Amino acid sequence: MKRISAMSVIIAFLLLVVAGFVFAQEMTPRWKYYSSDGAHNDHYYDTKSIVHVSKGIVKVWEKKVAIDKSDEVMKKMKELSELKEVNCRTREYRIFVRYYDTTSQPLKSHVEPTQWESIEPDSWMEALFDIACKTKKKK
Repeated sequence: MKRISAMSVIIAFLLLVVAGFVFAQEMTPRWKYYSSDGAHNDHYYDTKSIVHVSKGIVKVWEKKVAIDKSDEVMKKMKELSELKEVNCRTREYRIFVRYYDTTSQPLKSHVEPTQWESIEPDSWMEALFDIACKTKKKK
């Protein structure tokens, strides 16, 4: 009888450990803060969207959220999300897709890929570059 009781306690403990691990994984935020800019916007990246598409090229979703609405671009928006492509070799980036959220309804705006732009040192984009380019390629 004591064996069954001890075994039940061990199984219950293991189930609690596994459930706690699964719950902790689900609680990890998808959007992670990484920088602010001079226009009073907070920048986040999608931790689950970093994709190495070819050697030295990484795609990642980035979200900009206005803190105080002083930025002219962000004045009428709740947030702006963009799919960015980063060239880790040349330190450049371009934009593929934009989502605007002006009210409570997101508006999708496909764009032709923009021209490659240089990444300015000590900028929010350099912070995203560091994150995207240092992320290991998933196999």
